[in-house]
Amino acid sequence: MLKEELSWECYFMKLAHAIKCKSRDPKTKRGGVLVTDTNKIASSGFNDVPKEDNSSIEWCNREFLDYFEISAESNCILNAEPTTDFSTTTLYLTHSPHAHNIKLLAGSGIKKIIYDHSCNDIAFVKNICNYFLIDLVKYKPRDKVLIGTNSY
Repeated sequence: MLKEELSWECYFMKLAHAIKCKSRDPKTKRGGVLVTDTNKIASSGFNDVPKEDNSSIEWCNREFLDYFEISAESNCILNAEPTTDFSTTTLYLTHSPHAHNIKLLAGSGIKKIIYDHSCNDIAFVKNICNYFLIDLVKYKPRDKVLIGTNSY
């Protein structure tokens, strides 16, 4: 029986969704994967606070978290090797990027972002991406894949 091959786009988006599970934020879990033009993973990231002991973090105070939490997209850049050529990478995100992080993505040289879920500020995010000439693409799954099954 011939089985269909999983597309790279689907593979990297599924991986971003798996990575978001590492986030310690009990309400909002976001993940990302930075991929080279040869489909190699350059880095990954998830939203989290940059502190090992998070017992004093007010996880229910979203305004507080906005100041302390580092986004998945920022962590993808921070976790990449210093020699990474961001201009040839694609950033896969479980959610559209935060508007205030797009300048960081533009400054790093990222030219393409593929996201799965839209956040409330998506219109504003699109405008900022257009300004910085970043291709912002809504993920459209083409593969019907059940991960973890034995049936093909």
